Amino acid sequence: SNGKLALDQLIENKDSEPFRLLITDINMPELNGVDLIKQIELREIDLPILAIIGYGDKDTVVDLMRDGC
Repeated sequence: SNGKLALDQLIENKDSEPFRLLITDINMPELNGVDLIKQIELREIDLPILAIIGYGDKDTVVDLMRDGC
């Protein structure tokens, strides 16, 4: 329901039952998708990421691609 909750679950399950894929929206409460992806990278959580955005924003797409999406 929000980026912070997603990050908490990813951290909690990092070693025991890791997730295989993250599908995230960019616009979320508490922690947006871009910041979520950055936090995942900082914590060295290795999983593929698919980011979804409901409106076209070329700069955001370029940033996401640089972050590994």
